[in-house]
Amino acid sequence: MGILEYNQACQWKDEDMKISVLLTIAFIVTITFSGCDSEESNTSHAEYIEPSVPVTVVLPGYVIEPAGDTVSVPRSTSVMLYYWLPLEKYEAMEEDLLFLASVDSTILVLPVQPDQESRNHAQRIVNSLEISLPVCLADSTLMEVFEGTVLPMAVLYTPEGDLFTAEGFGAPLRLLEQHQTGI
Repeated sequence: MGILEYNQACQWKDEDMKISVLLTIAFIVTITFSGCDSEESNTSHAEYIEPSVPVTVVLPGYVIEPAGDTVSVPRSTSVMLYYWLPLEKYEAMEEDLLFLASVDSTILVLPVQPDQESRNHAQRIVNSLEISLPVCLADSTLMEVFEGTVLPMAVLYTPEGDLFTAEGFGAPLRLLEQHQTGI
């Protein structure tokens, strides 16, 4: 092969390389921008890229467990707060507490009281029912949720940002029915 033939062969390879690079760039641009005109394509593409993250309920104050730790809410869990006047041997109140102890684990049930003395008294009442239901201490900010209402009162916060409330005896059951039906 002479020098002239070698130069022509190299020239053809350079042109072939340029064409290959241009075709590759055109292919990448086509793939990148395909469907940009379609709003549906962008939406479904964005949904695929950004998976939904479970949301955690943020309460308007602090709840302290009987052991002294601050309650932390698991992701994707609804929270039901229940505040009542702890009266001994009051059947309607006992029915509410028994119901709260039976609520499934997709809802974090937090019976609350505003001070240590009330919390201790309420826990003695719960213990006399032979159920496992720890009564928590709520800070003053959280207790503002219950101001000016009829007791007992139940409040349900959902990870979706919904808020449901119910007052009076039977409030926890009515609240869950309201949440399930969306009414």
